Amino acid sequence: MGWAMGVVTMALILRLGQEAEVLAWAVAFLFQPVSAVFYPVSVLPPFLKTIARYIPSSHIFEGMRGVVAGGGFPATELVWATSLNMLYLTGALIFFYWNFGVVRKKGLLAKVGE
Repeated sequence: MGWAMGVVTMALILRLGQEAEVLAWAVAFLFQPVSAVFYPVSVLPPFLKTIARYIPSSHIFEGMRGVVAGGGFPATELVWATSLNMLYLTGALIFFYWNFGVVRKKGLLAKVGE
């Protein structure tokens, strides 16, 4: 999940410039409430539960919470998290490849770092 977020953020920084660098810091804080880091998904409002279902880290934290509570190995949570991670990483790489082509055609690579 971190790799996918990093690749998308890097693509946006290439496209939008240094102003988009704040995304690199903000994205982690935006995902934290729905990732079930400090509390279970079950306490979230219904619309956030729906979002949490599609966040790989929420499956990992819910699985860890189940193991600590004495449950068995959460194979379904791990499969969901892995599947979502592969999907998001593939989408992020496609987005980066497409975005890199746009940036190269517009000549924005020479302006990065100014």
